[in-house]
Amino acid sequence: MKTKLFKIMFTFAAVMLLTAVLAVTASAEIINGDCGAEGYSLPYVLDTETGVLRITGRGVMVDYAPWYSYRSDIKTITIEKGVKSIGSDAFAFFENLTSVTIPDSVTSIGDSTFSHCESLTDVTIPDSVTSIGDFAFSCCKSLTDVTIPDSVTSIGFRAFVACDNLIEIKVDE
Repeated sequence: MKTKLFKIMFTFAAVMLLTAVLAVTASAEIINGDCGAEGYSLPYVLDTETGVLRITGRGVMVDYAPWYSYRSDIKTITIEKGVKSIGSDAFAFFENLTSVTIPDSVTSIGDSTFSHCESLTDVTIPDSVTSIGDFAFSCCKSLTDVTIPDSVTSIGFRAFVACDNLIEIKVDE
């Protein structure tokens, strides 16, 4: 009797474990698309399991990028060399975003691009950037330091407003 009960309990536990593993596996997605403005191709791949969004190609990014519905899944953004600009509101309200890599091909960061990215801790703006849009990094509550290269000739209105933990903005001379 004990052996039969043990087998039933073991089988039940195995089925429950398998169901949990399949549920976790089923929820992970690979999302592909294009975020290039008209005339440009900027393919992207989002792995919802790892939270990594990777943008490749050459050209200008659209405003209000297509991955907004996945914003809570995205933790890391890697923009590869060839992307010329980052669109307005492209990553606004990505509350779990902790890291972004901006290549030295980017010349402009649009309005509200990273606004309300409350987990973003630091940003390195490459020497190629000449303009940072209005409210570009507003309300990034975890942002502690930013380095702005001397190539930047325009910083938009309230670009760093309400960054409560921003201790230092370094400006290259």
